[in-house]
Amino acid sequence: MMNYHEKIDLSKVGGLPISLEYDKIVFKNNVSSLPVQSRTLDELKDYLQAKDISDQSRDIYLMYRDAHIKEDESLFRNNGLRYDITVIFFGLLGKEFYKTAGHHHIETGISKITYPEIYEVLYGTAYFLLQKITQENERVDEIYLIKGNVGQKVVVPPMFGHITINPTQEPLIVANIFADNVGSIYEFFKKHRGAAYYITKENNEVKFEKNPNYNNQKEIKISEPNEFPELGAISNKPLYKIFKEDPKKFEYLTNPKKFVDILTPTKLFKI
Repeated sequence: MMNYHEKIDLSKVGGLPISLEYDKIVFKNNVSSLPVQSRTLDELKDYLQAKDISDQSRDIYLMYRDAHIKEDESLFRNNGLRYDITVIFFGLLGKEFYKTAGHHHIETGISKITYPEIYEVLYGTAYFLLQKITQENERVDEIYLIKGNVGQKVVVPPMFGHITINPTQEPLIVANIFADNVGSIYEFFKKHRGAAYYITKENNEVKFEKNPNYNNQKEIKISEPNEFPELGAISNKPLYKIFKEDPKKFEYLTNPKKFVDILTPTKLFKI
């Protein structure tokens, strides 16, 4: 088992000089980000299956927003995009694996429009739980569990809320790019205490438990991401470098209506 206090060099897989050292991302040379934000168990308690977990001050995950090499700042700004890094620690929250709170994206000041996002696994193994939410009647129409390994890219389609889960015994580190003027909306997941399924561990087995706070239940579909070069989703090159070489590949993140025919689960995932 990896001791996550040890140094983990992420430069090669991430495409910019960074590492994880003593639980924190270290930015080298001319790399910077906004101050780190942590999510503690106390902040996450309303999103969990269990309601009585102790040690609520512990960090579950860390978020480093707007990370970039300083000379690339204008490239991100001019394209209206942002590169973030998230570190999810490991363990169990009751029976659930460590996870993020869950959210979907709506452009500031505009309702009913949700935006896509692209993720990359920098270290560990990730479960991305994606569910399509119909806001009017709070239904979940589709739900997927997408497994991602180091280097793989996962595009979250429009209209999907999502949670990132660490099912391992080592830290999970992911990067993402999405529209900088788009907010993260958490209320739906908070109201329902998580997604339509809880991903749990019991008797050393991964379980998929239906969340009773949902009126309708769709069967969860387990899949993997497809390679999609047109969207920058290729596994043999860091997401950061793909963006620097061809920012136009990521127009779908700021103008999803133009790409509605390809931003679908049947094209993005191996279904």
